[in-house]
Amino acid sequence: MAKVTATVKGSPLLHNGKRYDIGATIELDEAQAENLGIYLDIEDGKKQTGNKQTDGAKKTQQKDAGKGDESKVE
Repeated sequence: MAKVTATVKGSPLLHNGKRYDIGATIELDEAQAENLGIYLDIEDGKKQTGNKQTDGAKKTQQKDAGKGDESKVE
């Protein structure tokens, strides 16, 4: 099963006998991350939460940023 990297948010977390304070980074498998999702900001590309942008949104922003730079030739 794939591993997921996440940051603890909202409340300290006790996982497998180890305490993770708010802001700590933790590596879990996908099933564990799903179960603990309310306590985590998941950093894996397809499982992002919070105010982080998806890759598609970033590409759209980059594409839109280039608009308007072109000079019109008449």
